[in-house]
Amino acid sequence: MNQVSTIDQSSMKTLVASLGAGTGANDNIPQVNMPSIRMNQEAMIGTGRDAEKNPFFGCFFLKTEDPEDYVYGESMIIRPLSNVFQYTHMDFDRPSGEQCINKTVQISSWDQEPRDEKGTLRCGKPTSKEMEGWSKEERGKYKDIVCTRIIRCVATYTGKKANGEEVTVENHPAIIWHAKNHYRDFEDQVIRKIPRNANIFDYEVELVPNFGTGQAGNQYANFTFKPILKRLEMTEEVFETLKVIKDIIDTSNARIEKSYTDAIRARQVDQAALDAMSTSAQEDYDGGTAH
Repeated sequence: MNQVSTIDQSSMKTLVASLGAGTGANDNIPQVNMPSIRMNQEAMIGTGRDAEKNPFFGCFFLKTEDPEDYVYGESMIIRPLSNVFQYTHMDFDRPSGEQCINKTVQISSWDQEPRDEKGTLRCGKPTSKEMEGWSKEERGKYKDIVCTRIIRCVATYTGKKANGEEVTVENHPAIIWHAKNHYRDFEDQVIRKIPRNANIFDYEVELVPNFGTGQAGNQYANFTFKPILKRLEMTEEVFETLKVIKDIIDTSNARIEKSYTDAIRARQVDQAALDAMSTSAQEDYDGGTAH
């Protein structure tokens, strides 16, 4: 890849801020073009006497539409390019593909308002500060509204397909979704480990697999982030990928912002109609016309 010789620094700062790629300061494109990074969690294949150890247990792969294309690797290196947050409200009683009933814009800073499609903030979920002291039951009312950290990156690794074919994947655009128990991993393991005034795309990060056994005796696998502290040069390819990611986020956010504005306007119209009806009823009552 060619190193970028000259980049307008003002444009770069704007790009960094919009992608949440800095550390110094506090959909129209099909999703298939940016597969998600997954880890194979199935320790065994089959059940009972027919069960056998899964050779790809704990391996990383890019989840695409066709499982036959999955390439399983024991390790993976990513170059993170953006780090944003989004609230989603899920209804798991709905059919697959229709379960997301509300979502917010993707924000790169907590100074931004997480506006959602229904004209509220955070999909209606109170802030953590507001929920301090709440009971488990009270918090449980919002359990289907989750804030997810979305990390877009390029991934490089060598692995094998299920048929044994060895494949090398290099700088492939990919995405990581982290919520709940792993929500802070990237913050603690990467952002706090690299130099404060650096950008997250200045360094590659190794995905390190971890294995264990649960209380029920089941094997499990997950991973942690390990930054490789050798500063990388900006390249034309990476710079163009950053701009594409910004376009993806901006396009999605514009659509949600429109839904937010439309929902606010609809509520105002409804409220105006109710106020008018209330005023009319009061005038009728005051005028003695009711029977």
